[in-house]
Amino acid sequence: MLYNKDKAIKTHLTQELSKKIDNQLYKTLFPSMLGNITLIASANMLHGLFIDGQDINKSLLTNTIELREDENLTIFNWTKAWLECYFRGHNPIVSSQIMKHEAMTKSLTHLFSQSVRLPIYPQGTRFQMEVWEILCAIPYGEVISYGEIARILAQRLGIKKMSAQAVGGAVGKNPISIIIPCHRVLGSGSRLTGYNGGVELKSKLLELEGIEFKK
Repeated sequence: MLYNKDKAIKTHLTQELSKKIDNQLYKTLFPSMLGNITLIASANMLHGLFIDGQDINKSLLTNTIELREDENLTIFNWTKAWLECYFRGHNPIVSSQIMKHEAMTKSLTHLFSQSVRLPIYPQGTRFQMEVWEILCAIPYGEVISYGEIARILAQRLGIKKMSAQAVGGAVGKNPISIIIPCHRVLGSGSRLTGYNGGVELKSKLLELEGIEFKK
C-alpha cells in the first residue's frame, strides 16, 4: 500500500510559523526533461513548483509584496539539486522542517540521496493541507486512489464518509508539483485521471517512477 502515516509530513500551519514567512517571494526557472519548471520561494522555504503548462496557484501570490527573480537563492539551489536527483530516478527526501544542514557546497545530489531534507511550505485551506499531507506519504513508485484518500481522511476526522470529488479538488490545487506527489493519485482500477498541465505530463512522471497505470 501507499499511505504510511509514519512518513506523513506535518505542515505546521500555526500562527507562529505564518508570522515567520516573509511575504517577499522569489522565483527562478529550472530546465528539465518535462520543460521549464517555475520555482517560487521565500528566503528559506519552497512555496511553489509549477511545470511548464501548469496553472500557477494565484492564492500563492495573494499577500506577496513583489515576486523577484533570484536564481542564486539558497533554497533554489537545494530544490534544483532535489529535482536533479529525482529526474535521475532516485527518491530524494522532503520535509516541512527548516533544514539545519550547512554543508551544502559540494555534492548536493549525494546529500539528498542520504539524509538532507528539503524545506517546503505549501499554503492552502486546512482541508487541502490534510490531503497534501497524505500525498507526501505516498512512497516513490506507488500510487493511491482518490477514494482511498477519502477513506483515510474520513477515518482521521471521525466521520462516516468523505467525498472523493472533494479530495480531487484539493489534489488539483497542490502548489508544489512532483515534490508533493499528486501525480501518484489515480482513479479506481489504476486509471489515469486529470492533472494540472494535462494527463500526458502526469503519465511521464508515472513512467519515470516505473508505475503502471491504465489510460
